[in-house]
Amino acid sequence: MSALLSKRTLKQYYSALLILMLSALMLPLNTCISYSGYQGAINDVNSAAEPQQISNAHNIASPSTVPLYVVGTLNNLNELQGTINLGGGRVIHIGISMLKTLHTLPSRLGVIVIARLLSPLEEKVLERCFLRGFVVVSLGRAVHNQVNNVLSRIATVVTNVNGTELYIYKLVGKHAINGHYPVLVAGYAGKDLTGELLKDAIIALSMNTNDWRIVAFVNWSSEALWKPYGKLNVMHVIYRYPQDPWRNMDLYAVKCVTQIVSGNKLGWEDNGYTWFNDFIKSKYMLRYYTSIYGLVDYDPSSSSGGGSIEVSLSFPPALALTWSYSGNYILSIDDDSDLDTSVAGWVHDIGTWYSLGVSNTIKIAPGFEYTVSPVKPGTQRWVISGGWVGAGLNPGAPLGHFTGTVVIIVKFT
Repeated sequence: MSALLSKRTLKQYYSALLILMLSALMLPLNTCISYSGYQGAINDVNSAAEPQQISNAHNIASPSTVPLYVVGTLNNLNELQGTINLGGGRVIHIGISMLKTLHTLPSRLGVIVIARLLSPLEEKVLERCFLRGFVVVSLGRAVHNQVNNVLSRIATVVTNVNGTELYIYKLVGKHAINGHYPVLVAGYAGKDLTGELLKDAIIALSMNTNDWRIVAFVNWSSEALWKPYGKLNVMHVIYRYPQDPWRNMDLYAVKCVTQIVSGNKLGWEDNGYTWFNDFIKSKYMLRYYTSIYGLVDYDPSSSSGGGSIEVSLSFPPALALTWSYSGNYILSIDDDSDLDTSVAGWVHDIGTWYSLGVSNTIKIAPGFEYTVSPVKPGTQRWVISGGWVGAGLNPGAPLGHFTGTVVIIVKFT
């Protein structure tokens, strides 16, 4: 079906808007991220590689069993019992314990699900759980706000996504930056802790880094928000170079990981339409609000895609930060960056020589490096879009195009 797709013959345009507002604390970088407001418009309207320092995600500390501690009530508890296959021949047994209170630290490292509001004493114990290395899952808006209050005292990142009620958290570093630790924060558009999401929580148990240059992970998944078109997963990694020689200038880098999954790959149906991945567009406007940021390096530049796409950020005197990602099914990379105006941007056009969209899942990971001078509060604007193209199964059905956009406002105070 994908061979029928052509950009010139697109007739229907569907779009959606997702706005993420991120607020970050830096100096030297205590990051507070908040996402605010998303909305979807389905009919006839327009819308707005893994970091090298991370350990293998399947290297779980527990040999066969992971404790799952539940504070509150889970309606689908029976679905979480049994075993979970992590892949690579690794099967984990889930040992469920229902906790009436969280007044003491659980005896074994594992996953804690918070499904009700905590008392002040329980909040203090939760903070100790974070520092001990537990993974925490929050269910519901009120619980998430309470967990944020705890994290704000010890972590580099706290998040808030309007309409998102399920989060997974894990401190991932042993070295604090001004008393705040690097942290993994993952938000999901669904409301229930499914087996797949529990698998994510178990994998997070192994995440750790001793390299304090990594200051934050920010994850978000659209889940089924844009069903039947596809799904967009965003994971950005923020680095800080600690050994720069300047008195009033800091050096940072961002690894911009974005994954796009087609509705066809997910098996989602749309009244006779099938949807394929079309493009990923990302733009990082560092001086949209202020002039203190300066883009000093980025990668890749324009290319025809294919093979392995190498990324190297090497602004002196920093050590080079390098990684690569697959160029399979990427027809071209259009470099939209501008060093003069401090804009880093790329359009990854997805397809094959004989078709437009593809069913295959695509992950990109471009990156950029920038300075902050003078070191003071400021704000950046990041915009990430995923596009899907749809073909009708009935003869003569018009083609369609759906775009989901994430607008990220990053405020450093």
